[in-house]
Amino acid sequence: MKFYRAILFFLIFAAENTYADSASVTQTADFGTVIQTAERTVARLGTDGVVTWDGGSGSGSARQGIIRYDVNCGVTHELQMPNGISGRQSGENCEFSLNNLQFNPSSFWLAPLGVLGNRSQDINVGAELTIDGYCKAGTYTGTMTVSASTYMCAPNDVQLTFSVTIAEKLGISAKQDINFGAMMSPSADGTVTLSYNGQRSATGGIYLMNNADVSQGIFTIDGTAGRTVYVSLPSEVFIYSGGNSLSVNNFTASTGTQFTLASDMADMHIGATLNVPANAPEGDYSGTYTVTVSY
Repeated sequence: MKFYRAILFFLIFAAENTYADSASVTQTADFGTVIQTAERTVARLGTDGVVTWDGGSGSGSARQGIIRYDVNCGVTHELQMPNGISGRQSGENCEFSLNNLQFNPSSFWLAPLGVLGNRSQDINVGAELTIDGYCKAGTYTGTMTVSASTYMCAPNDVQLTFSVTIAEKLGISAKQDINFGAMMSPSADGTVTLSYNGQRSATGGIYLMNNADVSQGIFTIDGTAGRTVYVSLPSEVFIYSGGNSLSVNNFTASTGTQFTLASDMADMHIGATLNVPANAPEGDYSGTYTVTVSY
């Protein structure tokens, strides 16, 4: 089971006091979705909307930002897009750096009314995003102020939004069921304890029958090597045979309730205690239990 939290962060940069006719954002920039596979993850979003990842596996629809400049006054303009804009901001359990902005085209002319030439221009915007640390899952969004160098006419500052979605690679699947095996109904209350390494023992005079089907539970965890995993075990569950029930508690895990993944895949063994009252009705008892893992 995976847990998701979404938060916002903001990157705001001081703009040059320069002017163009008008500017507007027609498309925000999105790096898409990434599953981090390293503590430093780098995404390079091109001005064509194609993103490449180092230290992560990307998916989803990425898109470049688009800024539109329009001419509305009688002055011919030559606009030059800025370079060297960068910044750093903290996320949740991680930090983001946004730099190496790219603009296509980076220089262009806008002609006023009555002059032959383009009166509007779309600028495709790309950037490089560096993520340090493993972020909590969610969508992170930042806003950047972009100004073009130009001959003055009207303010041209524009707020361009960049976003990225962090997804967690974390799954758990059942590989082997817990089986306490066969036993004789006791004359007094007793317990059967099955350790996570598959060893069975009894108290209260319960007679354990020789049963090759005895087995501890096994789950396979699919995550990211190096991540710390937290395990939640049930406090008590019940197993049933018709209208009769027995309780199972004292669940234990071979990993403990907190461990670090040595590789992307790991097995976790589960043990528990079966509580058997005196003269428990005979039958085949079965039920389910839930184990939850999270980062």
